[in-house]
Amino acid sequence: GVQVCTETGQIFVNLDRDILHTFRETKWMIRLGGVPVPESAKTMLLQEDKFKRYLDHLVYLLREQHRISGKIRHNLQPLFRPALEDLHFKFHPGLSQLTWTSLNIDPYLQKIADALLKLEELVNKVNDIVDQRADKNLQAIAQTFLLSSKSLNPVSESTDPLNINTNNANSTEDGTTPRTPAVNKNSTTTTTASTSSSSSSAMDSLNNDSDNEGDVPQYSIDEFASSQITAIKRKGAFLSSQSAEIESAINELLHHIQAYNSWVVEQCNSPVSDNEVSEVRSFYQNSILEAVKTSIKSSLYALLHRMTSNEPALFEIDVILSVPAITTTPTMADLHVVLMAVASELVKASSLVKVFSETTAPGMTISVSTSDMKRSDVSAPRESLYSQVANDDTILALIDDVTPSTFNRIYEAVQSFVAEFQRYNYLWTENMQTTFAAFLRTHPTLEHFQQQLDRYQGLERDITHIGSYEQIGAVSLCTASLKYSLKAEAGAWKAQYARHLQEQARDKLTSISDYLANTRKKLVIPVNDLDDLRAVMGVLLDIVQRETDIERQFVPVEDTLELLR
Repeated sequence: GVQVCTETGQIFVNLDRDILHTFRETKWMIRLGGVPVPESAKTMLLQEDKFKRYLDHLVYLLREQHRISGKIRHNLQPLFRPALEDLHFKFHPGLSQLTWTSLNIDPYLQKIADALLKLEELVNKVNDIVDQRADKNLQAIAQTFLLSSKSLNPVSESTDPLNINTNNANSTEDGTTPRTPAVNKNSTTTTTASTSSSSSSAMDSLNNDSDNEGDVPQYSIDEFASSQITAIKRKGAFLSSQSAEIESAINELLHHIQAYNSWVVEQCNSPVSDNEVSEVRSFYQNSILEAVKTSIKSSLYALLHRMTSNEPALFEIDVILSVPAITTTPTMADLHVVLMAVASELVKASSLVKVFSETTAPGMTISVSTSDMKRSDVSAPRESLYSQVANDDTILALIDDVTPSTFNRIYEAVQSFVAEFQRYNYLWTENMQTTFAAFLRTHPTLEHFQQQLDRYQGLERDITHIGSYEQIGAVSLCTASLKYSLKAEAGAWKAQYARHLQEQARDKLTSISDYLANTRKKLVIPVNDLDDLRAVMGVLLDIVQRETDIERQFVPVEDTLELLR
């Protein structure tokens, strides 16, 4: 009935096609009449329908075997080896015992059909578990943006963000990706579908934790650190729950295959080894590791991009005058500490994701209960993925870009901006009294004073025109405090010169006022004789003679007051 190809090991139908040709010739010989037909040919013709039915059924079963075998994922094929070998053994009677005229061909074909049906149920169940609970949760982990999306958003890169090496694992023998089974939908399908839906909803909720309305908020660096670390811890817990769900799915998958191999498989020469089971578990453990790395890398990349982009600033830092230097508050060193803390917390999120427990099905010979598959072993401490993530070269390079490299670029730009204000440093570095005393020793005129006052008034105007904000990457430098301090320093210098002019004008006015007061006293004395009259007339003559000089003394005072006004 069937035969095995010595080159490929595949089973094919062993039917001499000349038999079908004999059927046709016999029919034509009978129709023509007068042509003797051998009795053996007539006997064979009577069994034509049975032979063709057996042939079609056997061809169909072999095609089904190939189709079902092709749905088995590449990385799970070692676990299905006993089932496939058992199926091969069910074909074995057709290789040696049965012929096309045997009486028990129908039970033989029915037994193979039943085995194929059970195998397909197992394959569909396993694929459903992998699709809905393993692969989708791996995708959810890889797509989780660990930072708070209120201030940061994921950045799309040219490479696939889901850089998880599961393509070969999820492909089947014929190179296609298995579809979600359309038949045999049982409670497992409903459970895994609802699990996938809840995982997707949870991931969407995590990655959209802002209403995306209004301007991007500006934080103090402490607020930024607090909000990001809180978001990272919350989403790290989500990664942990997804990893636990994947572990549960793999344990359940192993449980189903183990049960099938124990209760359905009748004959197998090469049972599944513990190493092969460990390889399957290690594959999904490594897939989780790669998904966690992808999540952390995308978050670090977003932080790196955000720190150097031209989007609205995240941080508002004041530029202040702290004599004898111009500095920032908080300092750039404080910002560096915050960036280091956020980058470190991103990596530490992997510490919440534990490696698979060794107490659940290290081999196919261990019985695994459903309750064991639904929970993790909390009694024994389990190693996390932190050490593997922390030593990843790409992540280390991104951290180096985010912290020293990016920070240094921002720091240099901030220092360059602050250095522009050093041209005003003479306002607080030079001694005001010493400088002013040296100026007075030059015997300055009113024009010299006017030059100095104009100089400081122009300086105040220049300071007023300084921009109140300067954005450098994600940092907004606020100069309001610095402008206030610089104007105060310039005003103090201007006041020094104005105060001296006020004192000069006051002294001159006092001198004139004293003269006029004394003169008035001399004019109001009683005139009793010629001597008194002569004295009064002398005062009047003196007033007439000094009138021009008095008016001339008022001119510099008026000029001074006009200058000070």
